[in-house]
Amino acid sequence: MPSRKPTALIAVLVLGVLAGCAGIGTGSTANSPSPTVTPGPTLTPSPIATPTPKPVTAAQVMAVAGHFRWGGTPDSCPYLDCPITPRLATRMAELIKIQTGYKTGGGDLWCRCQNGSPPTVTAEVTPGGGTATVNFGWGKVDFLMVVQAGKLLVDDTQCTGLGPSSSIYVPQLVTCG
Repeated sequence: MPSRKPTALIAVLVLGVLAGCAGIGTGSTANSPSPTVTPGPTLTPSPIATPTPKPVTAAQVMAVAGHFRWGGTPDSCPYLDCPITPRLATRMAELIKIQTGYKTGGGDLWCRCQNGSPPTVTAEVTPGGGTATVNFGWGKVDFLMVVQAGKLLVDDTQCTGLGPSSSIYVPQLVTCG
């Protein structure tokens, strides 16, 4: 008896199954009823609930401002450890590098002063975060805050009333007094 090859048997078996499947639902027999397709209920996907960020409060703006101690007080947060955005951290690193090159020393980069006096702080909530206005008596600085990654962070400082021309990002930093 000749030996049979298993691959030939498998091929015949597969062809038989495919031929049988091809006849299903084609009405190949006269007595079989035609299948009726009834549409099921339409499923409407429910929207994915994304958490709505909670609005910033004036108390939060004041709390962030409270991390900063102007005029170089010993309990102030180190510049790059303060609650600031990565963009502001990059700018502060640039300014610190520039400042350490001065032979006579520099002023405090937050208040843009050398001898800061005890300030008063007011808070305002803005659509994107908040603003803490720090009044040193001789001048005012606005700490502009934004929400990033769910945290309220300072992103810029500007002299109150002078706007972007006094931003900490301008090439020549100005005093606010």
